Amino acid sequence: ALQCCHGLQANEHIQLCCLRTLRVLQLDDCCQVKALPDTFGHISALQCLHMYRCWLLEGLPQSFCGLSALQDLQVHGCRQLSTLPAQLGQLTSLTTLQLTECRQLTSLPDSFGQLTGLQQLDLSNCQQLTTLPESF
Repeated sequence: ALQCCHGLQANEHIQLCCLRTLRVLQLDDCCQVKALPDTFGHISALQCLHMYRCWLLEGLPQSFCGLSALQDLQVHGCRQLSTLPAQLGQLTSLTTLQLTECRQLTSLPDSFGQLTGLQQLDLSNCQQLTTLPESF
């Protein structure tokens, strides 16, 4: 887990693509990170990702959709998160999705309905999110 990494800047990110066997990653209070690296999707064994209070995080890279083993995604208090990757539906192993207190999130991608394995969904306190995609 990377916790209380207040000073970590986006251009100082860890070379996550080298951590191909990593199964669990927790990012807490990474307040200065605006984006995850484009190589993030190369962590092919990642099953669980929790991101809490990464306040400036604006979006997730398209490569994120390459996390085919991802089962549990929890994003809480990422206040600037406004978009999700268009191909999010490719995460067919995903069973738990929590997007809570993502105050700038305005929509979910059309591919959202392809998350057929989804068992738990929490979209609490995403005030700008007013509709769900038709595919849902």
